[in-house]
Amino acid sequence: MPSVQNKATQKLNVLIADDHLINQLFIQAILTGTGHSCFVAHNGVEVLSLLEEQVYDLVLMDGQMPVMDGYDATAEIRRREQAAGGVIQRKHIIAVTASGSKYDEKHCLDAGMDDYIAKPIDPKVLLSKIEAISRAKTNAKYNQVKSILEVDQNMLSTKALASIKPDDLKKIVIMMLEFLPLAYQQLIEAYELDDPIRVSQIAHNLAGSTSMVDVAALFKASILLEQTARDGDLENIEPMITELKPLIDDYIDELSKLIKAL
Repeated sequence: MPSVQNKATQKLNVLIADDHLINQLFIQAILTGTGHSCFVAHNGVEVLSLLEEQVYDLVLMDGQMPVMDGYDATAEIRRREQAAGGVIQRKHIIAVTASGSKYDEKHCLDAGMDDYIAKPIDPKVLLSKIEAISRAKTNAKYNQVKSILEVDQNMLSTKALASIKPDDLKKIVIMMLEFLPLAYQQLIEAYELDDPIRVSQIAHNLAGSTSMVDVAALFKASILLEQTARDGDLENIEPMITELKPLIDDYIDELSKLIKAL
């Protein structure tokens, strides 16, 4: 498995808000060709509805659309984000409009959009902006993993173990020593089969087994892997599995020491 330093950028779920079929197809062709997933809204009302149903990494927002234009839709998105008090993650919105004037660019940014692309769209410009967002999301996810792994591991909590009889504890430890290497091998196999659902299930079992004895870093890393796999985020699953290995090895070492003392 490659080093975590060689992490790939994340493929994005992109919502294309445009009422013209040709524009929709053109943007989809550019983005799906590089592995991103595209979804379409024909007006601002549809944008708001779709954002309620699914998580999107980016909205490409046309300024002029029927029913509700892109400016009003963006303003409403920002209002909802602010009203949620941080519960809703801020959505990245790039304006895509026919006018290339400085006034139009300012209008887009004032409405709450993050960036601006003028039509006719230059594929290189669009892909460059997409790549920057993808790289930023990948780095944010990676830093989240690293911060979890830097938590004091507090390998085996004596409070958690004190109430367990030695014979019962020995049985549990033996089961854990068998389970941990098997679980890690299963994670690798599930990842190699591109099966994020299976990865999520195994990570869930791993988190459950470690929560019993307060193995803080391994528990939190397993929970994060479970959530990431459930989201189908294959690019970030790999480094998370890689970083689990030393945590599992340390846990096995501690369990091995414990069983010798029983």
